[in-house]
Amino acid sequence: MVGETRLHVDHTPDLDDLRAVTSRIVESSPLWDRQQWVLQMVDATPQTVVIQVQASADDGPSAWDLRCDVREGLIRYLRDHHPEWLPRTRGEYHP
Repeated sequence: MVGETRLHVDHTPDLDDLRAVTSRIVESSPLWDRQQWVLQMVDATPQTVVIQVQASADDGPSAWDLRCDVREGLIRYLRDHHPEWLPRTRGEYHP
């Protein structure tokens, strides 16, 4: 079973850094089934980009808990180490 977590972040994060943090979070979890995980930028808006993490677990309840742990871990990391990567209000976009 694959769980999916999405976060909106500012346009400025270093994705390699976020992948390294995600790797530590996922790979240290007893909920992860050791099959697969991935972090990708899956969307962009004028205000944010959307980061998606998919990670596999043995069953639905474990996938849910792993999703929550990944979200909490990434938000904690962003808050404590890179608050500038969190979404912020930007001016009107006029193409």
